[in-house]
Amino acid sequence: MSSPMKKTGFRQGIHVQSATQREAIGTIRILRDGRVFRYCKNGAVALAAGQCVMPSANDTDLQNQAAGAAGAASVGDTQVVFTAGAAVTAAEGFYKGGVLGVIDGAGQGHSYEIDGSSAVAAGTSITLTLSEPLRYAIVAADEWTLHPSPYMGVLETTGVTVPCVGVAHIAVTAAYYFWAQTRGPVSVLNTSGSAIYINVGPTAAGSVVSISTALDIDQTVIGKMMDAAAAGDYGMVNLYID
Repeated sequence: MSSPMKKTGFRQGIHVQSATQREAIGTIRILRDGRVFRYCKNGAVALAAGQCVMPSANDTDLQNQAAGAAGAASVGDTQVVFTAGAAVTAAEGFYKGGVLGVIDGAGQGHSYEIDGSSAVAAGTSITLTLSEPLRYAIVAADEWTLHPSPYMGVLETTGVTVPCVGVAHIAVTAAYYFWAQTRGPVSVLNTSGSAIYINVGPTAAGSVVSISTALDIDQTVIGKMMDAAAAGDYGMVNLYID
């Protein structure tokens, strides 16, 4: 089962990056002043301070896949074998903190947190350890989808329709672990305008942009401008990202 949210005893400072993992991916950290952070692993590109980040795209070969004979499992099992639709590569533990969702079959609609995953090098078979036992049996004809944590392997945001999971408030080396801010005041790269509501920007990677009163259905408000900011400058933003 999921561990309760930590209140004390963090092993990595808010303003520190780390080459090694020191907290569980996705851990929430709330400061005394009300700012909120999520523990992330950066992807393959270094981040500058004040850049918005998004989840890495989930491989389509991990979506809506038949369980097959290898995936058959019984009620109460805590280990299953997921077969990808084509060769994938992932380090050991990459899917820890992610979710396995049953898409079709008797257990459809049920999701399971992943507590561990085997390494796979240009292969299709991934052994998953679940944080809780299966509530329904899995048969070969069932379909499921494997999703890593949205905080694993994050990237700069690109375009107004992508999800934003936080802001890197320090410079982060590629593949390093860091805290991304999700709520409260933070300095963020501004693409254009100073209207009060903001979303991730359409052009400059990792930026935010003012949202007009005619809000596009694909745009999501991630916060409010606290001060006017010229295009290309950094402005103070009050974030409220889930």
